[in-house]
This record gives sequence, structure tokens and C-alpha cells, in this order.
Amino acid sequence: MKLKRNLLIVICTLVFIGGGAMLWFVVNQAIPNNQSQKPKYRQLNAAERQQLMDTVSGIITKYGTFKLTYTTEPLPDDGVVYSIKKIRKDTQVVFDNGHRYDRVPDGTKF
Repeated sequence: MKLKRNLLIVICTLVFIGGGAMLWFVVNQAIPNNQSQKPKYRQLNAAERQQLMDTVSGIITKYGTFKLTYTTEPLPDDGVVYSIKKIRKDTQVVFDNGHRYDRVPDGTKF
């Protein structure tokens, strides 16, 4: 009786260790080694940024939407910024990379 119990314990232990080893192998194959799951970003150089900005027809921010315009209308007294990073809730006109973007009234699309 003791021999059967000891044999059963040995077999269960080997099965448990073998199952763990197989699970470890499957997990290591599923997750590539030395690769982060986060996307890698890079900074754009000046030429790439200019090329990208030449194709942008609008800017959407949490402060509002701004549409690319080629108007010669006079600038408002307040609310003019010269960088996308400086947009605030009271911004009316954005100049960035030689382009003018005017605020779109809320509820309208550009």
C-alpha cells in the first residue's frame, strides 16, 4: 500500500513538473524575447514634419477644431498663437509651419 502511494506521488510530481515545463515553453514561444509590448515612437526631423504639416487640413484639440485657411482677413486682437503646443481654450487663430488655421465654430465640421 505504501509503495503504491509513493509511486502515485512520484508520478503526479513528474506530471506536474512536465506540465509546468510545457507551459513555460508555450508562453516563451508566444511572447517574443526582448521585445517590448509598447509601440516605439521616434521624433520627426524638420523635413518630415514639414511634409506632414503640408498635408494637414485641420487640427482637432480638446480646446476646439481649427481649419487650414488661406484667407487674408485681419487677425483678431486676442487668441493668436504661433505653435500647436500653445493652443488654449480662447485661441482663435493658429500659425504653425507657415500655415494659418482658423477656429471652426462649435458643431460644424471642416
